[in-house]
Amino acid sequence: MALTLEEIKENYSKFPDYKIEKIATERIASLRPEIIEILKYEIEKRKLNSHLLTSITAQLEPISEKDIQILTEKITNAPCPSCSSNKTLLTATPLFETISILLVTNYKEKIFIGCHSCSKKEQKRSVVKSLFLGWWSVWGLLYYTPKTLFKTISAFKQKKTVTLDSFVVENFGKLKAIENNPPKISSLLKKYNSIT
Repeated sequence: MALTLEEIKENYSKFPDYKIEKIATERIASLRPEIIEILKYEIEKRKLNSHLLTSITAQLEPISEKDIQILTEKITNAPCPSCSSNKTLLTATPLFETISILLVTNYKEKIFIGCHSCSKKEQKRSVVKSLFLGWWSVWGLLYYTPKTLFKTISAFKQKKTVTLDSFVVENFGKLKAIENNPPKISSLLKKYNSIT
């Protein structure tokens, strides 16, 4: 049985601030218009960050190339999430990693966002981890670890980076809420790097 709007409003009023912020920055696409209005009401009633309302509005509109470009620029100019340095622009570097144990092989491709120095450190860490932990299964020995090493070394030699477009689209609501706060952008990047 679906909840009535009054029940939803009552539930939202009981949610802690962090949950309201999470819904406003991550779940707008899944909400009905009348529930979005309840959410906006809660944000205003609690006097939460006004950027949350901007984030909601932005998520309801199609994402333009200009939006992606602006947010990408703000990300690249943020402090490095690993070393907090502001000296160089941030880049998105592909990382490859293999861990094997008997019959199980875990191969991962991920993106690391950071300054050039920290990206190099992460690439080296990935290679070392794969060298020591990637050979312990047949598939790891014959296929995944050599693939990992080849891809990592070629990306390292070519100073290969990837675009931040997919990261911006995935995290659009969160980024719109903090777009003028470089330390918070850096904090979001740090969480992203630790999860992926």
